[in-house]
Amino acid sequence: MSIGTLARPKTNPATGKITSTKVFDLMIKVTENDKRLKPGLSATVDIIVDRLSNVVYVPIESVFTTDNNRTFVYLRKKGDKVEKRLVEIGRSNDLHVKINIVMGAIAAVSLRVGESGS
Repeated sequence: MSIGTLARPKTNPATGKITSTKVFDLMIKVTENDKRLKPGLSATVDIIVDRLSNVVYVPIESVFTTDNNRTFVYLRKKGDKVEKRLVEIGRSNDLHVKINIVMGAIAAVSLRVGESGS
């Protein structure tokens, strides 16, 4: 197995935005034959390094930051109403972020600033 020496930033496939995640080219040696494998085949894989259970997490694009670096989400309410809620964030990957501290429950968050989203 060999790993490329230069990392490059990963682009979030859902948003098209560059994330803080770095990706590497990796070559592996396959020791058994498999008809599904073809020369030059490439793959995108997720390497799970940790699992979190019993945590509150939201899509990373639903977390916003104020000018003084306070983080918040917009909670969806009845109708088209939303409520801005300050949160403390924890660990994240390129899709989700853990919410460490929040006042009250989070049922649904908006992905857009000040709008209820879909």
